[in-house]
Amino acid sequence: MRIVLTNHARIRASERWISFEEIIEAIQNPDEIQQQDDEIFCFKKIWNKNILIVYAKDDNWDRVIITVLRTSKLKKYWIS
Repeated sequence: MRIVLTNHARIRASERWISFEEIIEAIQNPDEIQQQDDEIFCFKKIWNKNILIVYAKDDNWDRVIITVLRTSKLKKYWIS
């Protein structure tokens, strides 16, 4: 499966200093996965006191990254 970033995701990753390697790590080894609706998944990975959130959907043989963000608001974004 290829991992493809939308233009929006590329811009957000660049603005938020999130590397492609961090995105890959969050998708391959998430600490939590939530299904947002029938198509969109939310992958969450905790690093230190921050959480990396990656929204993605599967499109044929590709996993398309919609957007990414990093936040220190663990209580707001962590469900478990």
